[in-house]
Amino acid sequence: MAIKQTIYIKILDEAISVYAPAIGEQITKSLFLILSISHQYKEENLEFIVGDKVLIQSKMLTDGEEYERCKVAISKSKSIKPCKTDNLKIHIHPKTKKILICNKDNEIIHIGGKGFRYDL
Repeated sequence: MAIKQTIYIKILDEAISVYAPAIGEQITKSLFLILSISHQYKEENLEFIVGDKVLIQSKMLTDGEEYERCKVAISKSKSIKPCKTDNLKIHIHPKTKKILICNKDNEIIHIGGKGFRYDL
């Protein structure tokens, strides 16, 4: 059975980083399908929309009083395919840190942030 969890999507056109809650279905450890967006945010200009497959990164967010570790959508992904390690290359992206990409079809298969280590 698929796991459904709250994920957060960045609201664009804001002076500071603001995130809207959404329901996502977990596909892999770091890949989610956006199923629905909280009703009160449907009119907002969001970075991702219902139906998008997004890569998730754990971030500390606050409601103004308390901090909580949350799953935040950081990148859109068309699909995830397994690859052998000899077919991988590392691409460094300034916004998302490290991304492992399959050489054969250049599809993202994993995102790692600062401090991640890989045994390739």
